Amino acid sequence: MDRPLHAVLIGLHEDLLLLPNLAVVDVLSRARLQPAGAGPDWLAGWAAFGEQRLPVVCFEQLNGGAAPPPNRRSRLAVIH
Repeated sequence: MDRPLHAVLIGLHEDLLLLPNLAVVDVLSRARLQPAGAGPDWLAGWAAFGEQRLPVVCFEQLNGGAAPPPNRRSRLAVIH
């Protein structure tokens, strides 16, 4: 039986990322991003989410691309 898949289309710097709705827990302001200090290039930093400190991954760099330029309108997607 065919069932619809409800999804979220997330705009990246030069690409798109399609995720199932159930994978996206929340969307946060980029103002919550704290610098990573040390770590791999794709580790953009850390963000507070409730009582947790979550790593923030730059999807573009994780896939071998360049880091997007800073943009105050950017958001962080919390996924699981």
